[in-house]
Amino acid sequence: MDATRIQLRSWDDALRRGARRVGWKAALGFPEIEAVIGRRPVLGHLTSETLLPSGARFSVSQLRAPRVETELVIELAEPVASGSPPGIQRAVAGLAVGLEIVDVARPPDDLEGIIAANVAHRACVVGPTRPPCAPGAARIWINGAVRQSARPPEDYGDTLSALVRVLAAVGLELQAGDRVLAGSLTHAEARAGDHVVAEIEHLGRVEARLVE
Repeated sequence: MDATRIQLRSWDDALRRGARRVGWKAALGFPEIEAVIGRRPVLGHLTSETLLPSGARFSVSQLRAPRVETELVIELAEPVASGSPPGIQRAVAGLAVGLEIVDVARPPDDLEGIIAANVAHRACVVGPTRPPCAPGAARIWINGAVRQSARPPEDYGDTLSALVRVLAAVGLELQAGDRVLAGSLTHAEARAGDHVVAEIEHLGRVEARLVE
């Protein structure tokens, strides 16, 4: 938990600067990180400082190993605290498509360093929340071509429960209005000049242009 507390200092700093709380990310599904931490969700934070509108330009000049990911985004309708009863999905207000931009370069090379550095997060685009549904295929498009596709999980309750436990350990909880990136569904290399689109059937698409 020490690494999570270090990470949350930067979260606190952003909020003191006037950033708005957006939510959290469950770091799942990208091999460069899983090679170090294994297949279990770890916590990252989201604020308005790294939230982009769809179609925005984002500079990757400071990123050493940029990747782009399609994310299933979960928005909560009510707080979810440690010890919440089974059926955590009843707290879900809706779902959205997300595009996350990460930097998987090393260092950091260890679990603690990766968590403290906000688990590679650099920016994200989040689409409008839609009523809960069974989302269709997820895709990442780069320059008009599908680079990768996948099926979202049918049950994301375990991911939310894992985040609840991590947050409880540092005295926090999921709040109403929080949006959670529930793990990458696609994960692809990208570079300056790329036009990137993240899509999930039934939830829509969002996009960004990577620049120097």
